[in-house]
Amino acid sequence: MSVVTFSGRCRAVFAANAMICLASFYPLSVRAADTASQVRVLCYNIHYGQGTDGQYDIARLAEVIRGTKPDLVALQEVDAGVKRSGRVHEAQRLADLTGMAVRFGPTQHYEGGLFGNAVLSRLPILDVAIHPLPSTESTAARTTYPRGAIAVIVKGPQGTPLRIISTHFQHNVPEDRLAEAQAINQLFADDENDIPTILAGDMNAVPDSEPIAELLKHWSSTADEPATPTAPSTNPRSRIDYVFYRPASKFRLIESQVIPEAVASDHRPVFAILKLEHEVPQQVINRPDSSIRIDGRLDEPAWRNATEFGDFSFPWWTSGKREQTAARMLWDDEFLYVSFQCDDAYVSAEQTGHDSRVYLDDCVELFTAPNPLRPGDYFNIEMNVNGTILDRHHPDGPGAPEVPNWNTQGVQIATTVNGTLNDDSDTDRGWILEVAIPFANFAQVTGRAHPQDGDIWHLNLNRLGGRTNPQHSQWSPGRTEKPAFHHPEFFGGVTFSTHSSTQQALHSLMTAGYRPSLDFLEIPDGLTLGPCSAVDTDRDGNLYLCHRGPQPVLCFTASGRFVRSWGDGVIGKPHGLRVDPEGNVWVTDLAHHMVFKFCRDGELQLALGTQDRPGDGPGQFNQPTDIAFAPNGDVYVTDGYGNNRVVRFDRQGKRLSEWGTAGTGPGEFDLPHSIVIDAEQRILVGDRENDRIQVFDLNGRLLDIWNGFAPYGIDIDTEHRFFIADARASQVLQLDRNGVATRRLGGKGHAPGQFELPHMLCVDTSGSILVAEVGGIRFQKLEMCSVITPSKD
Repeated sequence: MSVVTFSGRCRAVFAANAMICLASFYPLSVRAADTASQVRVLCYNIHYGQGTDGQYDIARLAEVIRGTKPDLVALQEVDAGVKRSGRVHEAQRLADLTGMAVRFGPTQHYEGGLFGNAVLSRLPILDVAIHPLPSTESTAARTTYPRGAIAVIVKGPQGTPLRIISTHFQHNVPEDRLAEAQAINQLFADDENDIPTILAGDMNAVPDSEPIAELLKHWSSTADEPATPTAPSTNPRSRIDYVFYRPASKFRLIESQVIPEAVASDHRPVFAILKLEHEVPQQVINRPDSSIRIDGRLDEPAWRNATEFGDFSFPWWTSGKREQTAARMLWDDEFLYVSFQCDDAYVSAEQTGHDSRVYLDDCVELFTAPNPLRPGDYFNIEMNVNGTILDRHHPDGPGAPEVPNWNTQGVQIATTVNGTLNDDSDTDRGWILEVAIPFANFAQVTGRAHPQDGDIWHLNLNRLGGRTNPQHSQWSPGRTEKPAFHHPEFFGGVTFSTHSSTQQALHSLMTAGYRPSLDFLEIPDGLTLGPCSAVDTDRDGNLYLCHRGPQPVLCFTASGRFVRSWGDGVIGKPHGLRVDPEGNVWVTDLAHHMVFKFCRDGELQLALGTQDRPGDGPGQFNQPTDIAFAPNGDVYVTDGYGNNRVVRFDRQGKRLSEWGTAGTGPGEFDLPHSIVIDAEQRILVGDRENDRIQVFDLNGRLLDIWNGFAPYGIDIDTEHRFFIADARASQVLQLDRNGVATRRLGGKGHAPGQFELPHMLCVDTSGSILVAEVGGIRFQKLEMCSVITPSKD
């Protein structure tokens, strides 16, 4: 079977001298956070623009489409330059009227133009492929049409790829429809390719037909039961239009309906809302690299270096402040060690008796199914601030009888409270629980005295918020409508490793081709680093670093030898630092609301802003964050914490323009924290609290939005690849030119190769990554090295 593929910005190639017309990319809309993982899909056979009243009316079709507010639209029977429909490029016209991007997949020439399928998208388009499908040749006795499918890959919610296919099966040859269904399965239902995929189209087949049965071998249908008919639109009698999806584990059907529209086309459109279900989280549990004392303090190096599990989710949140939990795990041959650091303004706990109702208090929970072959056989161990334990063993899953009188043995537990217990008259600063659980408690299920290297357990870590602000949160998100922790199918996965956290971090980096270094700088005697906020290099390879301490700007040679420092009495609280093409050093100052330009020797050349006078006027900033330089010398400043805007100046500091306001919509910002300009003269703005990068042209026109990470810092290497300091995930990300993460480095921790609030970064000419850590109070260098291949043992 032949295939025509379009990649990147889509290169137009089509067999048999066919002409393809691909629309330009349009700015994106952004949905509210509570629906961010939902995708609204419309399937519509538009009958080449002709309604049941005989009128060709593309505007009417556009109105129907807009009414469903879709993210993705699969269109069939689309004309482009065809005589009967007035030579209109219908797909392009619909894109113009709906504000969506479009890709058109012709299947045949017709009346001087092209006829086929199309996809409209509000999501960034990453790739397009057009696939011919089996079809019987037309004869004088029977008219048939060539058939095909257009497959468009978009960047879906959370930045993950998502594919939508629009197709149209043969109308009058049953064996063709079956062959076309088989071809679709062959092309897109490979279990080795787990990209979430939506298949939509006019299948010209009713629900109990052989072609639909063939599709249902691999796809799930959104059709109701019995299936609502879609054709003919004036008096529908047959269901022949469908939206399918696969794999089922990656989607949840929220809504499906046939739109009762009877005039715009001879088919009624099918609408569905699908929620993308993300994979359960995975984590590696390492062995400690120092001794652990169960005292509720977590001040040992082993805990500081242990990888944090990541932010807990709040699947049932309705109101109140989301109080976060930081959890870590370690293990040795005797114990599973678990620590919880819980943000909590009002700590309360009253239960003191074993197996009492600790879930009424501020408490944390470990739920684990330690044998992957028995995923429903799980334990729950719940512990409150008093160190009281409630423990249960459920060998037959939720709702089944428990093992009577089962109690953990040999558990060591300690807690500390940073505040006052059971006293809401003041504000607390949280609490810590540290516990060591002997593996012997689980041996009856695992069949082992302790885990082996590579063993996998399913588990979840839960948190209840106590009497005041009683939040429910989890490491692996729940998917029930109401709070319910007893769901082993939603547990995450942990893999036991005999490496320490430090060894693990080093091995992971070297597998990616990097070696971490913490001592590459010769810090002069008497100078103590404060929180490290920014780093950049000049054209000679010299390093310029910003820290929040005495002499806030430091200069080193490429080899790390100290050269000079400056900034006392001028810079109050440094934030961003960039070196322009001429070697000048620019610094943003949060304390004084200024942007300073220094020569490489530290002499002040230019000051932008009104010192100590925050505001939004032409000569003011309100805590500016970062600087970028255009090829013509213009300077762009993200005025981030207070004003949520980008301000443009010429090289002499004359203000030229600005754009941006506070918000979550396209072109709006919630803390523009970083900014760079790439080789294509695109401006990338790190919209930190909206967890996205917004891409603009040099005049501030929105081009694209890249979601799925917290871009504290951004830089570009000599190969035009993007690197992101994501402090929320404690990682460094590498992105391609379309904003898709292709590599993730590091994790939360203090060991080399781990990060504590990586704030900003740069990539030097050798390809090494230098990271400024506010939380770690250090500069870390990830040097390029030979890639090591992971052992298969």
